[in-house]
Amino acid sequence: MADHVIHISKEEAARDFAGVLERVRAGAEVVIESDARAVAIVRPAGDEFRPRLLSESIALAKKPPKSWATSHGWTRTSPLTWKRSSRAADR
Repeated sequence: MADHVIHISKEEAARDFAGVLERVRAGAEVVIESDARAVAIVRPAGDEFRPRLLSESIALAKKPPKSWATSHGWTRTSPLTWKRSSRAADR
């Protein structure tokens, strides 16, 4: 859990993202809002953060969740290639 939570607008975050990261490094959790609605949360990564290995990324690319692919109109054309159906483009 962050030391404290700061709410800022998306405009402020865009204008001074270096400042946002400085606050996060100091232990704050920054909630970026648009029209008083949270759209992103930036928080310290802590010790639990572990970058994804390239082999893990490749495995995920080969097997995207079927529900995601089909719900977005994609079909597999080869092990690493996907094609968007023409009907999906009309949505």
